[in-house]
Amino acid sequence: MPKQPKALYVLFCAELTIRFSYWGLQSLLVLLLTQRFHHTATFAYHTYGAFTALAFLFSIMGGFLADRFLGFSKTALLGISACLLGNLFLALQLPIGYMFSLAMIALGTGLFFPNNSNWLGQQYGEQDRRRSKGFTLYYMGTNLGALLGPIVYGSINHNSPHQTQWVFFCSVGLMLLWGLLFSLTHRCFKLTTEAPRFSRSHYVWIAILLLGALSFAYYLLLQYTLLGIVLTLIFGMSVVYVIQQSYRLQLRLQSSLKLIGLIVFPLIFFTLAFQVGDSLIIFAQHHVARTVFNHVIPAPFFASFEPIFIVLMAPILIMIWKKLENSQLYISETAKISAGFLFTSIAFLCYYLCTLEAMDNQQASLLLFTTAYLFLAIGELCIMPPVISMVSEHAPAKLKGMLMGLLFMSLSFSSYLSAIVANLTNDAQEHSNIVNFSMTYGRIAGFAFIVSIITIAARQYYVQHSRTP
Repeated sequence: MPKQPKALYVLFCAELTIRFSYWGLQSLLVLLLTQRFHHTATFAYHTYGAFTALAFLFSIMGGFLADRFLGFSKTALLGISACLLGNLFLALQLPIGYMFSLAMIALGTGLFFPNNSNWLGQQYGEQDRRRSKGFTLYYMGTNLGALLGPIVYGSINHNSPHQTQWVFFCSVGLMLLWGLLFSLTHRCFKLTTEAPRFSRSHYVWIAILLLGALSFAYYLLLQYTLLGIVLTLIFGMSVVYVIQQSYRLQLRLQSSLKLIGLIVFPLIFFTLAFQVGDSLIIFAQHHVARTVFNHVIPAPFFASFEPIFIVLMAPILIMIWKKLENSQLYISETAKISAGFLFTSIAFLCYYLCTLEAMDNQQASLLLFTTAYLFLAIGELCIMPPVISMVSEHAPAKLKGMLMGLLFMSLSFSSYLSAIVANLTNDAQEHSNIVNFSMTYGRIAGFAFIVSIITIAARQYYVQHSRTP
């Protein structure tokens, strides 16, 4: 078996480190803002939504800088440096402020996410058989970081609630160790021809652009309504661009609109699923029986439950789809999406039952609460792979990149909308209320069920209509 390039293991560690930092901070952010800085739940939800939205939004900027100017490696390294500084500022509790530090981490994450994988792709030649296995291993780093981040951050915060700076020192230490690893192994990286396409004096303009983006991110973290307007404008202009290009390329407008319509599914799903990082963390902290064998499970741990179930359930679902296909019971992609929203409805029905149990017994069952994460993970596995597959398969070659970018940009919009949904769990004084938790999760369960029914009904109508002469 041919050996993988050594650079794979270095970039695997980079992916694990940044994912560890990002998902760890995301799982702790709402509790940090409400308990350490004594903000209202509304402010915490808005900050969580804005931070997550900006990280996804800056991914577009990261891809643009890499494609046009800096190249994948320099942009990814710049992202790691920004994340390092942001975490260091949080750890040292400098007067510069935690909101500025969050803006810097969001910018760094956006610069890193789209470019580290492309940097890895450059380490393989064309039709290199090692590529598929290499990216499978790399994807494990992504999930491992997402699993370990909430666990480590949650453990440190639970054991030392008044010394949360140590969670950020942990991320700083990992990034510094990775920097040492890279400095010792950089010669093993395959040289590429991604040199800047401009004179060195233009680096000044890139620095100004990045400082402007950082300042803008800081402002948007404080102006949540303005962030919604910015996201709506960017998303709307992207849709108009796709339609315009479809017309210019003489493509069927109906086909392009159908592909754009597919993006609505992940937008809706993650608006609901991102409750995992905001309202559900608060609910777990105050209303779930988290003691197991005399040990209390920190609330941020629950943010890692869905990734764990995704890893466990993915091969099982693949096996189920394959067996159904072999039995001549083919399940269409649209039917899978409909099933995904049904499972999402069941997940929030479980959360709703947890709220009722908490009203009666003061605390909800840990088993029922954990089961909800299982159904939510199955829902994501039924929705996202079919949507990505359909966009990738049916999108025109000259619009494929833009449509995939639009797909992942919908996650930014979902982050923003999720905070609005989470805010429904608050009372008039902007504090979490168990009755509002119950009403919100019950409504989400009903809404997801309606989306499931509409999806399959629309599919049936389209099939029958297309067969009509």
